[in-house]
Amino acid sequence: MAGTISSSIFRRIPARLLRLEYERRLREQFVDLNDLFMLQCFMELVGLPNPAAIYLLDVYPFFLEEFHTWHRRMGMDRSPIGSMPCC
Repeated sequence: MAGTISSSIFRRIPARLLRLEYERRLREQFVDLNDLFMLQCFMELVGLPNPAAIYLLDVYPFFLEEFHTWHRRMGMDRSPIGSMPCC
């Protein structure tokens, strides 16, 4: 019985270490994304130009496709942006 207990403990150690590493990486990514979000909010607050705006032009066609699904999911019957008709 002692052999089975110790062998099961040793089998769980690598899985636990992998899970801890995975959780650590997720936390790091969360902190990075949170920092980026805070920077974007601060820049919007003080009126600084958004350096990511040029990259958004590449994503804009995909955004238009997803916008209708998003505003419907948020409970809005019509587009909240008057200049962006989608309904």
